[in-house]
Amino acid sequence: MGLSVAFRGRAQSERYGDDSNRLAMDSHVIFDLFVSYPVLKTLEIFVSCENLFDQQYISEVNIGRRLGQPQAFFVGLRLRQPLAPLGGSAPKAP
Repeated sequence: MGLSVAFRGRAQSERYGDDSNRLAMDSHVIFDLFVSYPVLKTLEIFVSCENLFDQQYISEVNIGRRLGQPQAFFVGLRLRQPLAPLGGSAPKAP
């Protein structure tokens, strides 16, 4: 196990926010990045960025135009516990 990197793209074509096709919403592409690194056998640190290039886009038009989430960064620790064996025995009752 070593450094893990994931790059994701999300594309949305032009669409409408109502059933009469009057409230148009532009097409857009959003990219995300996720990087993690194990620091111990059961612990890894991660950093992720959503909307990597801070693309501005309309996410809703029904209640007025609302912008989608701007660029956001997250940092954290992930604890990985070993899995119990399949078909393992349950604890015995006293």
